[in-house]
Amino acid sequence: MSQTAFSQETYLPGAAGPVTRVRDFLVSHNAPRYFLEDQSRRDRVELPPEIYRALRLVVDALRQGLAVTVAPTGQTLTTQQAADLLGVSRPTVIKLLAGKKIPYERAGSHRRIMLRDLLAYREQRRAEQYAALEAAAKKGTANGCRGTAEAASFLKGRSGVQRPSGHLCPVAES
Repeated sequence: MSQTAFSQETYLPGAAGPVTRVRDFLVSHNAPRYFLEDQSRRDRVELPPEIYRALRLVVDALRQGLAVTVAPTGQTLTTQQAADLLGVSRPTVIKLLAGKKIPYERAGSHRRIMLRDLLAYREQRRAEQYAALEAAAKKGTANGCRGTAEAASFLKGRSGVQRPSGHLCPVAES
């Protein structure tokens, strides 16, 4: 079996028609199973769920006119790679590691973070942020602030991609 050299690749949105047709197909046939087949239709393979989710993300982004970058990542990350993935600075990641918020191992003087641990931390942090936003929205609605009812309703049905259009008003701590 030949070894493939992986590199980061960026794809620009092309004509909207074909991408829209693919997205419409994926949305309207929200089936649990999808397959790839060759032109002769003799050879067929089922797409694993993680590849289907990646395909949906790529198609949605391209349809919105966004470029998509695919960057293969190993199972262990450096502190800089972890910072890039979280969207924070490297010193912030080091503080998180020192505070035992994210498990890590040392390889000599270098810290190595397991990708699954970093993704788990990111999901936990998002859940905490959404819970705090929901609490603020509920508190704002109770205090009669404008736009918070829409925000609270958005947070109940959030998809992780959209953002509320309402505005939260500042709520004083009690």
